[in-house]
Amino acid sequence: MLPAYQGAPILATMLRDHLRFRLLMLLPLLAGCAGEDGLAVVRAERGALPLVMVETGEIGAVRAQDLRPPQDWESSLIIVELAPEGTVVAEGDTVARFDDSALARPLADVEDRLRNLAVQREGTVASQSSQRQALVDAVAMAELSREQAQLQLAKLQFESQVRQQESRLTAERARIALDEARAKLAAQAVLDSLALAKADLELADARAQRASLLERRRARSLLSPLPGLVVYLEQEDRQGKRTKPRVGDAIDPWRPIVQIPDLSAMQVTMMIHEVDRHRVAAGLPVKLRLEAYPETEFTGRIESIARLAAELETGSGVRVFPTVARID
Repeated sequence: MLPAYQGAPILATMLRDHLRFRLLMLLPLLAGCAGEDGLAVVRAERGALPLVMVETGEIGAVRAQDLRPPQDWESSLIIVELAPEGTVVAEGDTVARFDDSALARPLADVEDRLRNLAVQREGTVASQSSQRQALVDAVAMAELSREQAQLQLAKLQFESQVRQQESRLTAERARIALDEARAKLAAQAVLDSLALAKADLELADARAQRASLLERRRARSLLSPLPGLVVYLEQEDRQGKRTKPRVGDAIDPWRPIVQIPDLSAMQVTMMIHEVDRHRVAAGLPVKLRLEAYPETEFTGRIESIARLAAELETGSGVRVFPTVARID
């Protein structure tokens, strides 16, 4: 990578001796006109001296998303489908799919339970409707009997006390029967409401079970959350060997297996030696060439420089500043 930026003036103290040496070495080689004393004359102009640094680094996406298997501890997670590494995917595309055969039987059972509960509820509603109508009819008949008893009592106001007493008793029995019919109707309405509430709770429980199973089945498919490129993430097996995921592998729920970098925004991470730190600043332009495309030149700018130096390798004593350059 070639970060190019503006350096100090040509007569800066830190470069004076070096530049004087270079100029003196170049004087015999430069074409110029001879002065009156026979010495070669070269015109020098005051200005900024561009300094060039060559660094290597790793290119990566500014934004990337790791895809993890579902947090499902009730059954094993075996890969049955996996997009080839390097595949360009759009948002929502399937990147990987895990075996969901263990969910088929529970899902079929809960679907059967839902159908049975729905049928039972319909039967309960129909039975309650029939019983309620019978009770409503009983209330209507009791009201009619009471009205008849009251009319009969009114007709017997000039009859004997015995007949009037019998009529009053008949009217009272009709009133009591009406109250009982109304009470039965109200009580049955409460019982019907409780029965329907119980049926609805059972249906809600079955629907929740089905929703949970469907969500577990849906989670067995890993979908890309953004457009990008499929990159496999290595995992360490029990023997300490690092391998990439493959179809047929059993995966731990907490380990990501695929990364989707966003190719629309890329950056390069490089390590600047502490000796060169003073030459680099955020905002300076850079030119980049990739190993895969050596003839293509990309441009960008330095975006950030670590405030503290880090050791390049443990025990090496070489201290560097991690630096990030954003590609245009």
